[in-house]
Amino acid sequence: MKLESSDSSTILIVDDKLDNLKLLTTFLRQRGYELMVAQSGEETLKHVERIIPDIILLDVMMPGIDGFETCRRLKGDKTTKDIPVIFMTALTETVDKVKGFEMGAVDYLTKPLQHEEVLARVNAHLTIRKFQRQLQEQNELLQQKNVLLEKQKLELQESEARFHGLSEATFEGILIHDEGRILDGNQTLEKMFGYKRSEAIGNNILDFLSPGFRDKVLGWMRTNDGNPYEAEGIRKDGSLFPLEVQAKTMPYQGRDVRVVAIRDLTWRKAMEEEKVRLQKENLTFSMDTLGFVTHELKSPLAAMQSLIMLMLEGYTGDLPDKISPYLLRIRRNCEELQDMVKNYLDLSRFGMGELVARKVPVNFYKEIVEPCVEHAQILFKSREVTLAVDCPEDVTVQADHELLRVALTNYLTNAAKYGAEHTQVRLTVRKDQGKLTITVWNKGAGFRPDEQAALFAKFSRLENKNTLKNRGSGLGLYLTKQIIELHHGKVWAESVPDQWARFCFSVPLIVSKKTKAGKR
Repeated sequence: MKLESSDSSTILIVDDKLDNLKLLTTFLRQRGYELMVAQSGEETLKHVERIIPDIILLDVMMPGIDGFETCRRLKGDKTTKDIPVIFMTALTETVDKVKGFEMGAVDYLTKPLQHEEVLARVNAHLTIRKFQRQLQEQNELLQQKNVLLEKQKLELQESEARFHGLSEATFEGILIHDEGRILDGNQTLEKMFGYKRSEAIGNNILDFLSPGFRDKVLGWMRTNDGNPYEAEGIRKDGSLFPLEVQAKTMPYQGRDVRVVAIRDLTWRKAMEEEKVRLQKENLTFSMDTLGFVTHELKSPLAAMQSLIMLMLEGYTGDLPDKISPYLLRIRRNCEELQDMVKNYLDLSRFGMGELVARKVPVNFYKEIVEPCVEHAQILFKSREVTLAVDCPEDVTVQADHELLRVALTNYLTNAAKYGAEHTQVRLTVRKDQGKLTITVWNKGAGFRPDEQAALFAKFSRLENKNTLKNRGSGLGLYLTKQIIELHHGKVWAESVPDQWARFCFSVPLIVSKKTKAGKR
């Protein structure tokens, strides 16, 4: 097993004369060197198998393997070939010295040795060896770096080739820019903007955007990475088109640049416009059909209800006791159908954009409350529910009286239909901080907290013991909400399940001139 040399330099001295060894080792040890000794070539070769010295002082004339052969074998071994060898000899012939250098020696010392000369030669060759090792390490490191750089170069070339291949195959315009200056682009970009690639390279990316979007896109590019942004492009012929840009930073030719993907949105915008057009046509057709059907149902239902009322009130003669309950049930069904027809008609008007609030000063009690109460009385009587009204008579609002009647009637009929029978419904109207608040309260099943969000949604119906017995369109509260919002008001509802429910809306009051003058 070979051992590594210590940090201090180690010298192997080889001489078959013991006296020479003692004198030289004593001198060099005093100078701080680590020393090894051998008296033959064979012993030398065994030593270097265990410890590698930094330099060898080798006697030429030795029994057995002489110095020349020992040096030849050392230089033939890859482990010891770089150890500097200095021959020590009494030979002075030039041919002997040449032979020693041919064997791989770095220097000669002539016997008898001058110790100071030995020290100078040893120091010189150890220094040279030290520099050789450093140079070798630097060369090895440089080779490693060159291999790594070559690998990175190949990877970069492959990456750029792959990028160019993919960019040419994509349906998006791809360009690369450095601080706004275009470095490269693909064929799709040429087709999209009408410029040849050679014309685009070197220009500013903002030149491809309409002037109204340049500052916005510049700000977006500075603060975003990866998020798409819609803008407007400008072609070579000056025509404008909608586009979407998306950018990110990536390495390119040894530096970080921005890669921008550009998508032409012309087809998408056209599809969106066509979708809106078709939706509008479908809505118009649906609303027209709905309006026609419900309008045609309105008159027959009114006639049926009138005939039933005449029969129940005895104008057609006395009725058998068994018939009256059935007529009452038919009348209730007619009322429910009338309510549904009215709501569908209002919905068709709203869908066609005809549900517009034509606001005029309205006395809320005379023009809203009284007509709604009178209209709802028949329904209240059929369910044996009384209606208590508490409303000031001098309240004026700026409103569409027909629409407000629809809203309040929906609240009242809901209270009658879905409240408990043989109870009382209360309608209260209060002025409060510039608005009028209307509340309709009734006993009954009410609604749960988790149902509240769906109350004013289109076609929404709750399921409880009262709603199961009464049919409805699910539009009444939805239309009420639309109407009140047209009046810049709001709707809401409260309930204690299985006890009571309260539905409310508020609308702005008309502020009198006297009140305004008083506030100045």
